[in-house]
Amino acid sequence: MQDSLENDIDFARNRSMLDDLGVTHLYRNARERRWLLLLIPVLWLAIANIVFVVSRDVYSGQLQVVPGDLSNIPNRTGGLSDVLGLGGGLLASGSLTGGMFAVYVESWTAPWFAEEVLNDKELTKRIFRDEWSDDAQGWKEPQVWLHAVRNRIEELFGARTTPWLPPDAEAMLRYLRDHIEIEKKRGEVMTSITVETRDRELARDILQYGHKHIGEHLATIFQGRADANIKYLLQEMAKISVADYRHALTDELERQEKQKMLAFSNPEFAAQSLGMYVTTKPVKPRNVSVILISLFGSIVLYLVLVIAVARFDRARQQAYAHPDAGYKIKPSLKAK
Repeated sequence: MQDSLENDIDFARNRSMLDDLGVTHLYRNARERRWLLLLIPVLWLAIANIVFVVSRDVYSGQLQVVPGDLSNIPNRTGGLSDVLGLGGGLLASGSLTGGMFAVYVESWTAPWFAEEVLNDKELTKRIFRDEWSDDAQGWKEPQVWLHAVRNRIEELFGARTTPWLPPDAEAMLRYLRDHIEIEKKRGEVMTSITVETRDRELARDILQYGHKHIGEHLATIFQGRADANIKYLLQEMAKISVADYRHALTDELERQEKQKMLAFSNPEFAAQSLGMYVTTKPVKPRNVSVILISLFGSIVLYLVLVIAVARFDRARQQAYAHPDAGYKIKPSLKAK
């Protein structure tokens, strides 16, 4: 009997707290206006259609690469080349294959590569097509509503805004870092380089351009490094008369010549392509994600509307119950 009485008291106390918070009134109001539930499917369809209309199709291109085949050249982590300092920056890791390949992968989002892409005028115009005018044959400020809204919001909050500028190396570097994703799973040799663009062919062209030019750039650097090493070895051989030392220098000279020849003859010296593919259908916007997010948004809007109506109804009832508070309520609006 005592337990039952305590439970009744707890229930009454909780009910009183809910009444104070307006939860009970909100629930009752929602039940009385059940027809508002019809707004959920209407809002769901409206939000989903707006998102699909505003969103732009995005295609994905992927290039799969592995380190270049250098099996015919011994990978040594020590020896005479380290003593003479012939490794250089590209061989700092101790592995020619790993060192060159690591530089190749990092070059996709490096400032020097952004400059390289920017120098290709046709590719740059396709990347920043919203800012290029075929009629004027020049760059123009993009008339995109999203940019305009963002600028107005920044001005409203007093944020520092910068005037529009034609695409430069900084803009290109930002584009590459925003649209290129490099993925390498632990324990796997293969690395995937993914590019997402609105133009399906542009994704393929960026991957082909990057693979070709980064490989050529690294090969040129390595050939220059090998030439400097060969020149240095020849100078040292002219000074040394000890047979053992000369034999060691000769071996190192032969290794440097092989490396130079390999870099010169192999167009994929730094990284070997296993192929690429570009999706035939857009990967964004994702239909399922848009539908689920739209459903969630419609439910949130419904709850906001129910709360607003309940608060208005509660305020109207309080005003009618306390006429001395100064509220003026029309007879037709008085609660029954």
